[in-house]
Amino acid sequence: MPAPASRSRAAHRSGHEAHERLDEALRVALKIGAPSAAWQAHAALSLLHRRRGRRAEAERHTAAHARLIEEAAGSLAAEELRRRFLASSAEHEALPALRP
Repeated sequence: MPAPASRSRAAHRSGHEAHERLDEALRVALKIGAPSAAWQAHAALSLLHRRRGRRAEAERHTAAHARLIEEAAGSLAAEELRRRFLASSAEHEALPALRP
């Protein structure tokens, strides 16, 4: 069984790798114009930073996540459809990433 320090280093590497992959996913999503993938990456990055105690980074990704959802909702013509979209987004995407 690995020593606690060894497990800690492995967890850190794993977290670093997750961060790199999420950054890459976000970069690609923004480049190809895939807002759904971008807001999911922002939500995951927000959660990752929050867990690491990086509040400013987490808040930046939370704000970007919310902005993308608002932009997507704004593109919907019907008000009722916009409300449903925002409610669904909050339930399935935003809320887990916004929890402390």
